[in-house]
Amino acid sequence: MRSRPVRAAVVAALLCGTGAAFAAKPGPQAPEASRTASYWMELGRSRYLQGDWAGAVSSYRSAAAADAKSGQVRYLLGTALEAAGEHVEAEQAFRRALERDPADGPSHAALGILLAGRGHEAEAREHLDRAARLSPKDASIRYASGVLHLACGRHAPAAEAFGQALALNPRYDPAQLGLGRAWVAEGRRTEGERAVRHASARMSGEAVSDFDAVVLAWKPAPMVKKPSRREREKPARRAPFVANAGGRIETAVAAVALPACVSMPVPSALAESTAAGMNLRALAELAVGHPREALTLLTRCVDWDASSAVYVNNLASVQASLGFADTAAALFEIAAASGGNAGPVAARNLATLKSAAARPPAVRVAGPLAVLE
Repeated sequence: MRSRPVRAAVVAALLCGTGAAFAAKPGPQAPEASRTASYWMELGRSRYLQGDWAGAVSSYRSAAAADAKSGQVRYLLGTALEAAGEHVEAEQAFRRALERDPADGPSHAALGILLAGRGHEAEAREHLDRAARLSPKDASIRYASGVLHLACGRHAPAAEAFGQALALNPRYDPAQLGLGRAWVAEGRRTEGERAVRHASARMSGEAVSDFDAVVLAWKPAPMVKKPSRREREKPARRAPFVANAGGRIETAVAAVALPACVSMPVPSALAESTAAGMNLRALAELAVGHPREALTLLTRCVDWDASSAVYVNNLASVQASLGFADTAAALFEIAAASGGNAGPVAARNLATLKSAAARPPAVRVAGPLAVLE
């Protein structure tokens, strides 16, 4: 399995709900000393969406220096560090965010997922449970809890967590896949296999493989029994010989159980196989002039979570830029009625679409949203 940085659905999903829309390009350059935390946060978000993890980390560090009390800045710094593969520093950033705001659900969720990937199961479960209480309508947190329970062999709690995720979002296919796997492990084979087949038919093969990789990587390392004195004094036995594919005789070496964070790359329960991760990928494609690739990703986002005004607005924006004005207008109306940060943006996009001339309007990335102009 190829290595990929942890950028999770929980972290990315919660990032979509922070603040107003931010322009993809910073405004006029201000003197270094006079730049505020808001300036650096805006620049950090822009760089994060463009996949410039090192640049995002640098910007968020500057924001943290400008605002020593902000927990949100530390949370965003943690997401960028995590994406850059700096997991130890990311953990420190999330903990500092919680020191400043112990009731911040996104930081608890992000820290829980990071700890799960590093093999700290008990503390990870504690933070995910706290995040679920603080963010009761977030399906991705229940999904992450389900993955952790499944990896640890707690099949009944896993099924319960996946069921809660599906209750919040009935089209959450990875959660249905997890529910099916938990049911099969519990002995409910018929309905479990049916759920797995249904979810797998709607997911890409890569997404199914990613799910299995996460479960495998989050499995706790087995406890190694300390040998007794009698066992230590036994003479060493020669290892058995086996023939390899080339016919040569080699010594068989037993596999060594390593912690999850060492035995394989730390995966993300919420990376490309989740709607939030898909949304970030779509915006990145849009920013480099690939609207049709963005259209495919955003269609899957809305298919998984049609209640998200962010995803609906972004899908409508791409459709409008490609000339599908009628469909885009209908989607903008739905997003505008949903409220939240995306509602006013969708309403402005609808007005822009109606006032556009014969040519389709242009679209640009503004933070987690797509905007017509």
